[in-house]
Amino acid sequence: MKPNKTDLQQVIEFLIQRLEKHSFESHFGDKERFLEENVFTSGKITAKCCVRVNGNNTTRCLDFLITLENETVYRGIIGYIPILYTRQNRKLRESLLIKETIEGIITIRHSAQSFSQIAIIIFDKKDSPTQFASCDRVENAVSFLLGEDKDAVSVCYSEIIHPENWLPDYYSQDQNLIDATFQRTQTKCLEELAEIIPGKGARSSDYRENGIPYLRARDIQKGDIVTGAVCLESKMVAEFSRQLIQEGDILLTKLFGQRKLALVTEDDLPAIASNGLYIIRPFGVSERYLYRYLTSKTGNAIFNLQLKRIESGKFFSSISLSDLKKIQVPVYDEDTMLNFEQMDTLTNEDGIEAALKIIRAIGNESEVNIEKRVYDELLLAGWNADNLSYQDGVIFENSKRWMPDLTYTLPDNTKVYFEIKSVISKVSAEWASAIKRILQGPDKCFYVLTTGYYYEVHVTGNENSLKILHVPTLNEILDWERGQN
Repeated sequence: MKPNKTDLQQVIEFLIQRLEKHSFESHFGDKERFLEENVFTSGKITAKCCVRVNGNNTTRCLDFLITLENETVYRGIIGYIPILYTRQNRKLRESLLIKETIEGIITIRHSAQSFSQIAIIIFDKKDSPTQFASCDRVENAVSFLLGEDKDAVSVCYSEIIHPENWLPDYYSQDQNLIDATFQRTQTKCLEELAEIIPGKGARSSDYRENGIPYLRARDIQKGDIVTGAVCLESKMVAEFSRQLIQEGDILLTKLFGQRKLALVTEDDLPAIASNGLYIIRPFGVSERYLYRYLTSKTGNAIFNLQLKRIESGKFFSSISLSDLKKIQVPVYDEDTMLNFEQMDTLTNEDGIEAALKIIRAIGNESEVNIEKRVYDELLLAGWNADNLSYQDGVIFENSKRWMPDLTYTLPDNTKVYFEIKSVISKVSAEWASAIKRILQGPDKCFYVLTTGYYYEVHVTGNENSLKILHVPTLNEILDWERGQN
């Protein structure tokens, strides 16, 4: 028997009301902490709740049991959003993972009864992944619980629940993209590759028009440091010695979700980093590789997704030092990272060599699997399946034939040839010669070399190439070509 929607909404609103009452009273001391059971009935549904007590401390949440004609339909915890991700509630989450099975976690962004966002944790998981739902209103949460109007609720799923974070956004497609990107790549935590130094705040009364530039977030513009008008006197260097930036440092803004980056050059010195910045000082990898990766299209996207997940703050977002240290960064062999640094200035032939080194670094996935993945990702990126062919070869004047792994035909019959490689040992001199002849030939065509993780696009008669770490859309390629003319 299915619960009545109106009745279920009323009991959920009752639980939110009781949560608000108990949470406020728990601020005042043990005498005001209510441990008695609370009961509410609407129609055939009854809700019971009590304050959850861990040892001598009362958490800001309630245990609840919702029954329909004395049969349990929902059992779990209701609390404020911080119970899903803050450090002080980690022990609660670890305990629940041991003692309970989690069927679903629901967040409610707005509620007429509550001053804060609400989290509902549903126990008694069935043989299926845990569901994570983000709802705007109580009505949406009720619809989700009843399996209705799923389009109005953002839902994601996960087989594994991490104790550090239970927010739905943590298990969204962002996390899937991060995991997929790093699946076949060795990664290290940022703290293993760089020293991370927090900037330091100065009093406004110490600001001067002349002296050592005092860099704030506003001074990081489009990857460059634009020195502002604020300076500190030279005599304050001792106090801010740790915040004196060095050539090769990477500056990251930490507040308000801006996430701007800049690489420090000799021209930027001397300068002091304010408390709105982090100094990332690489030691485990080249600073140019790290900066190039973090600012590349895909690298920056993945970096930003990780930063977005660790930002916190009730009134404005900020990035904590401990969380920043755990950010994952891919690490390749030295040759590959050197070529990654130089990608913006590579020639045609050097570009192919760089791509082959990245192929060698990525490793062991079979070409059959890569071909299937590339094909699927092209379709997801908007390429037309009817125009893709595995059988469209190139015949040279000496009647020799070259068969690309995949060919796409544009409306004007221009060809886009895809060559998919997994390891450098499979690259032959004959293959390299064929590519060179195509790029120097009279007929316009595009050539795309890919590992499935790295895409390099060439066009006939042009030494430049488009190098990206995601599957390109057709418009990206055509826009890039137009920009070359």
